[in-house]
Amino acid sequence: MKVRRGLTLVEILTVLSITTVLMSITVPAVSKVRRQARSLKGMNNLRQIVLGVNIYANDNGGSFPISVATKTDASDGSWRWEDPRMMTACKSRPSKKYNRSMSSYLKEYFPDADILACPSAPSKYEYLQDAWDAGEQWSLSETDYVADSMYGSYAFLWGYQAYLTETGGVFRGPSSQNGRRESDILVSDYFGFDHYRSPGAFSSCEYIKPPGVAMGTDVSSDFWTVDLSSRNISRFEKAKLRSGMVDGSVSTYNPLDTTSFEVSIESDTIIPYPSELGTGPGQFYIPK
Repeated sequence: MKVRRGLTLVEILTVLSITTVLMSITVPAVSKVRRQARSLKGMNNLRQIVLGVNIYANDNGGSFPISVATKTDASDGSWRWEDPRMMTACKSRPSKKYNRSMSSYLKEYFPDADILACPSAPSKYEYLQDAWDAGEQWSLSETDYVADSMYGSYAFLWGYQAYLTETGGVFRGPSSQNGRRESDILVSDYFGFDHYRSPGAFSSCEYIKPPGVAMGTDVSSDFWTVDLSSRNISRFEKAKLRSGMVDGSVSTYNPLDTTSFEVSIESDTIIPYPSELGTGPGQFYIPK
């Protein structure tokens, strides 16, 4: 009769070392595969967005939806531009032709709001579908339905205007399929600098290394952030970002091949948000 003996200390240590080596090989490989899968899903999301927005334009005389990235503040009903990730404004503009919710224009083209969120972000906004379904009536409160805004993880640029940081000129997002003197970019990954939730740092919905996380709020999702000792964008020479264009194409670009804009604090003039460190939405980078 054979007697089963226990493992010796040397054998146990050998097994543990082999397991550690295998884990060190497997875990990074699995993480890389997951990031690649999210990247492919992100490309597909952007394709669906540009397709849906173009179908909307075909149904509306070639015009894209009106941007909802605005904020109404003054008692006279005036408004200013907001973060281009805004999907639902906190209040409606005075004119009835301007809706506060992106879904008021696009819900029938995108019934599932999941494609409007970057899959590479640390998390998706908890109430994304609820806010999308509620449209103009969206609120986290049962008593004040015009008090809550909602921000996504992509920069939605159709009909949007901003202050170009490098030239002091005007960024004009596409308002129609045949717009002149307008950008061809409909939507892009978020990549920015000095957002008030990550002052003095670069931020992105795409995974950037070494990553930190700017935690979401009641009206917005998390995003990745990297705090650098100096504002050196060349640190991201291997990063990949994506944008969707008016012609329906989706392309990949590098942060080094970008230009930046800042949110304007006026509706009809280009005056950028005050530049005190970490007090506003910061700068947004888009393909040149």
